[in-house]
Amino acid sequence: MADDIARSRRGVRHLVLAAVLASASLVGADARAQRFEYSGSLSASTGEFLFTEPTTSYLLNSGLLLAAERWRLGATFPILVQNSSALSYVGGRFVATGGPFARSVRDRASGEPVASPRRGRGGGSGGGGSAIVDSGAVEGPGPFEATLGDPMLDAGVELLRSSDGAVRVNAQGFVKLPLADPASGVGTGEFDFGGGLTLAAARNGTFFFADLSHWILGDLPDLPLRDLTSLALGVGRSYGEMGRWSLMGSASASTAVIADTDPAVSTTAGIGLMVAERRFLNASLTIGFTESTPDWGVSLGWRLGLPRSGWER
Repeated sequence: MADDIARSRRGVRHLVLAAVLASASLVGADARAQRFEYSGSLSASTGEFLFTEPTTSYLLNSGLLLAAERWRLGATFPILVQNSSALSYVGGRFVATGGPFARSVRDRASGEPVASPRRGRGGGSGGGGSAIVDSGAVEGPGPFEATLGDPMLDAGVELLRSSDGAVRVNAQGFVKLPLADPASGVGTGEFDFGGGLTLAAARNGTFFFADLSHWILGDLPDLPLRDLTSLALGVGRSYGEMGRWSLMGSASASTAVIADTDPAVSTTAGIGLMVAERRFLNASLTIGFTESTPDWGVSLGWRLGLPRSGWER
């Protein structure tokens, strides 16, 4: 049975990777209809997760997008600043793996928090000294450290569109490249593969979306990670001339990545502004409700259309 599951996982990984790479062949087609965009976001969050002390995380995401009417290719490059190595960035979210001390998370008693004693200025990985962590504990909060996270490649294609364009169904595939050092706590040292479907509908200034995704995650040496299935539902409304302003609310839930932990459940409220043609800003507030989410998070995002004169013909 285990061999069958492993073969199935490998097959799905190869399928997702092939789909993302094959999408690159679309770049040469219909060049005049293509658009090139830069997007970014800066977010801050904090929460105890499975531990006795909270971890504060700052995340700067930078992305490039090449898209046409019915397909897109993208790459995202994260930089993380955290005051402990207890959280990893997996599947586009923070997961309480314990980082270099993942064995403490693996061996914890169900429902019991894992000790995360605070560090002094001189202790901690990269902080000028050696961290001393008791058995059954993880590295606690200390000085903030910046780390390059694992970049992610993604590809999407529109599967269905209603005759008036108001209802659309898209499919996506994702590949996370394991470039971050697992010792930093940020990365797992393994490839992750994901895919999903998105339903979007709009009518008279009101819009709705539903997003279903699944990730196949690589394991840490001392901590097996469960595959991740997520569902998000959102509704919003645009206001002003040409829908310049928008308000949005959403709720999301996902399965537990770590055994004997609660599923992740959170809700988000956001506001968006079209500053100019092909220039957008948005801000959001997220509240988490379980031990698998931050207690709260805030984010500021932006999207800019880039000139195409250098490659459009």
